[in-house]
Amino acid sequence: MRNKAFFRQRAGMLLCAWACLGLLLPAQAAETIPWPGDEAVTPCTSLVFGENASGLDFFNGQLYVVDNEKAAFWIVDAQSDGTLSFASGMAGGRQIGFAEHTGHLAAARPDAEGITVDAEGMVYIVAERDMAEPKVSQNTVLWVDPKEEGSIVAARQEWNLTPSLPEVSANRGLEGVEWIPFEAAEGRLWDQQTKALFDPENYPHSVSEGIILVALEDNGHVYAYVLNEDGSYAQLADWDTELGGAMALEYDAYEDVLWVMTDNGYDNLGAQLRFNGTQQPDVVHVWPPAGVDIENNTEGFAIADASYTVQGQRPVYRLEDGALGGALTIGSLDCRYEPEEAPARDAGPGVALAAAVVGALLCGSAVLYRRKHR
Repeated sequence: MRNKAFFRQRAGMLLCAWACLGLLLPAQAAETIPWPGDEAVTPCTSLVFGENASGLDFFNGQLYVVDNEKAAFWIVDAQSDGTLSFASGMAGGRQIGFAEHTGHLAAARPDAEGITVDAEGMVYIVAERDMAEPKVSQNTVLWVDPKEEGSIVAARQEWNLTPSLPEVSANRGLEGVEWIPFEAAEGRLWDQQTKALFDPENYPHSVSEGIILVALEDNGHVYAYVLNEDGSYAQLADWDTELGGAMALEYDAYEDVLWVMTDNGYDNLGAQLRFNGTQQPDVVHVWPPAGVDIENNTEGFAIADASYTVQGQRPVYRLEDGALGGALTIGSLDCRYEPEEAPARDAGPGVALAAAVVGALLCGSAVLYRRKHR
């Protein structure tokens, strides 16, 4: 009779064979689904930002817009009837400065590509370089207070993430940024630092009770960090979106899904990532709606809060880098949210398709874009 050692040996050989076969076979590509919402997209032409507006975020009934060429950000009020207008004092935008270079902003300014807001209303800007040295990669997150007075909003703290990222050219670095609260990741996000599920108790010195996610254009990966008050940081994760590139991030708290978006270099394809307790989240790719011209350099993406859903749709905002008028567009996304009663507020993050069209008409021309091909 063959002993247990014999069977253990054969079992080990079989497992090795299966592992080797898995290495030889190509990885299964992510599923690609149609856009889960209405196909129409309408432009708002009266709100003019910089010509290189590239980042969007939605927070507390307002849109935050950042421009990389001007190193400036704007705040836009979104009304319940679909109209969009600049918040008080924000029509001209606010300039962003590195903490140590504020007095020399014309020469040294962040190439500000993405923007996000935490639960306390503090703003995080992601920059891929200092424009005083435009050929040098410097992937940095800047923490600024949008309520701070003065012509330049200087960073209160900065985190240079460059040493923790793959080496890339100066203009192929970090493009998107998103803040998520600790509770969105607790017990669901695999922490490569602790080799266990994320536990916020391991990070008592975080600048906010949240995680910063950044998107690297060059490889389409998303990296998760805890940023500490003293300027140090811990990289928690490195996720492959299988998109090849990445320009924008948006976490949908209602659906518990992280959106990762590309530009015209990747047909404006998107991805949905869901934390699953492993080192790699579940990934599903998403075609853009027909109303998005896939030749547009769309770099900003934001979704309105679920509580503003109208007839099963809620607003989605996109921002085209390189367009002056009409850079901001409004589409919609399917949403199951059905409030027991209507929200008692006068201002909100926009509306679904019908109100979005009204808002676009009030902003300017209501031209519907049609995608030329997929």
